[in-house]
Amino acid sequence: MRQSALAEKPGIYSKNPEIAARRSISKGTYVFHGLLFLLIAIVVVVVILAAYQGRSYYSTPITERYRSDLHQQYKPGGTIGHPLGIAGSVLLVGLLSYSIRKRFRALRGAGPLRRWLQFHIFCGTAGPALILLHTSFKMRGIVAISFWSMMVVFVSGVIGRYLYAQIPHALSGQELHYQDLNKEIGDLNSQLAFLMKPEHFEKVQSITNFQTGARKLSGLSALFLIVADDLRWLKQRRSLNAILRTYTELNPEDHRNVAHLVRLRKLQMRRISLLKTSHELFRHWHVIHLPLAQTMYLTMAIHIAVAVMTGYF
Repeated sequence: MRQSALAEKPGIYSKNPEIAARRSISKGTYVFHGLLFLLIAIVVVVVILAAYQGRSYYSTPITERYRSDLHQQYKPGGTIGHPLGIAGSVLLVGLLSYSIRKRFRALRGAGPLRRWLQFHIFCGTAGPALILLHTSFKMRGIVAISFWSMMVVFVSGVIGRYLYAQIPHALSGQELHYQDLNKEIGDLNSQLAFLMKPEHFEKVQSITNFQTGARKLSGLSALFLIVADDLRWLKQRRSLNAILRTYTELNPEDHRNVAHLVRLRKLQMRRISLLKTSHELFRHWHVIHLPLAQTMYLTMAIHIAVAVMTGYF
């Protein structure tokens, strides 16, 4: 059986840490991703079953729901609605685990930051989905404030994750600096020049270079520029695939790995051009996101306290 064309080239994976990591995945990573996949599967099944079985109740006008046979199950304090609320609240509290891991030095040995971030994203997505079903789409008073603050935090979190991706990080989760980025771009150039024909490498350089011009960008302008560059990549990827198809000695895995190197070069070129601006954008986002999250937890705590005092627990 013919071996991978890239594998036959010495040092091609060892030079780049992201490519190397794809070839040597630790047992702990498999276990973590397995558990995370299991949690995602459980939440997806629960949401689909609850939404499907309670569809007639959710579609009933709020003033008529008390007459439904499903009312005792799917109302917020019902036998199904109540556990959904508890599970959703636990997941929202689980969001704090990433912040705790990042801020306390004693927890630095408790796994890479990227895993905690992945769990943070899971909690921030699954929690609102379960809470939405818990409310039975009925939101009034403090519940409405709590719910909509949660949804604003969710949208803000999606934006924050996108901004976070613009700041280069090593596999350990630590931020990279200019010298690290320049070194990595040099390694990427060496690998791509070794793998590709000169004319193709020049084309790859042209599509992956990132220029901001001489003007100083505002945070909003930089954000629009980043989004536009990501959209432009969809077209550039087709051009890259057309080039790679001419390399008949490469198998599909090799194609994916070379495409990954090209994409990584493009991202790193952009990151080094907008490194300072990306940090400023992320800081501004954090100033907005933090009070939103505090509002969410405060209203959630009030809601739970009211539920306990009125006998829902």
